[in-house]
Amino acid sequence: MVRRRALPALILAAIFLGSFGCGRGAQSVHGNLEKQIKDRVKLVQDPTIFTLFVLLNVAGYDEENRTAGMHPVRLRIRAEVDTLISPEFRTRLREFYDLHRAQASPWTYCVVAKASSGPPDFAPDSVWTKELAGKGEFNGLDKVHALLREFHRKIPVDRLYGEVRPEYETYIRAYRKAVHKEVAAALAYARVRDVSELPGRGQLAVVIPNLLDSYRRATSFVLGDTLYSVEGPQEKVGYNPHEFIHAVTNPAVYDPGQSAKSEKARPVLEALRTVNAEGDFRSPAALLDESLVRAVSLRYDMAQASPEQKAALEKDMLQEYRSGYILERYFWEKLADYEASTQSLRQYYPVMLDSLNVLKEIRRWQAEIAVNPGAGAGPESTGQGAQ
Repeated sequence: MVRRRALPALILAAIFLGSFGCGRGAQSVHGNLEKQIKDRVKLVQDPTIFTLFVLLNVAGYDEENRTAGMHPVRLRIRAEVDTLISPEFRTRLREFYDLHRAQASPWTYCVVAKASSGPPDFAPDSVWTKELAGKGEFNGLDKVHALLREFHRKIPVDRLYGEVRPEYETYIRAYRKAVHKEVAAALAYARVRDVSELPGRGQLAVVIPNLLDSYRRATSFVLGDTLYSVEGPQEKVGYNPHEFIHAVTNPAVYDPGQSAKSEKARPVLEALRTVNAEGDFRSPAALLDESLVRAVSLRYDMAQASPEQKAALEKDMLQEYRSGYILERYFWEKLADYEASTQSLRQYYPVMLDSLNVLKEIRRWQAEIAVNPGAGAGPESTGQGAQ
């Protein structure tokens, strides 16, 4: 299961989607959008993320989704660093990681690392010092920059990176076309018609393949004008634009005008706790956002799907729903009404929220997992933006 992160509330203002309509020119609009995205969505190698995940793998980050085990590059780097690092330094890294294990995640560490000058100094930048340091989930992580600097000095990270860089280059070449195609399709579904409607002086997004993470795991965040999407490896080339859909939904879900209405979803958190499936949602809005994004991620390409593919997508939705995304099924169904409308996804979200009957959805989910043994496992929440 992919761990996906909503955009942090502290920097949500970097992305705003206006009101967009749709019409008969949707197909040509989609084609134009795809062309623009090729110029605005870049796939890059990133020495900062590479250094960070070498460190995390030494410090105790062992999560892996693939039954067959970790990516060969990850295994190679872990084995080589084991022969290079001193026991004393390894112990300090593990103690720091264990101390913050309950609080910090790959998402948190990625944000901290990228809010710096990068290797070799990893000097904290103004976003870190003025906006993030000491706040929320970043409290206590001020030492990360110093640890990265020390790690880069003591371990030949540049040499290790050079040895595996061809693997990254090959992966990026295979991945680029899938990323551009699916991001364009997802944004077209949300009725974003032109990237010029997305403000910001920088890139629309930077995708960073990360072969040192678990398979099928991703995380995203915004710094300045850029959406960063850090993507773990996949066994089969393809792309789920989940992280980009967060960029569409976040401004709607975290709109201060919706705060009171979002609170009606709080009983869902209690329903999850009763079956030990709370996940790590930080707020009702985080739960709403992740549920909506998951529904969109599975539904955005339904118009082009065969009957067999549609059935498979609905099966995937029900699997996620039963695992604890109690509101995902509701949004999946309401998206059929959205598709028949002429509003943008951002415009239509308040309509879906207004008609949501939370207690009804909780009862429906409880009935569903009662007849499906094994359902009700904790969802891997990605809700970071606390209201």
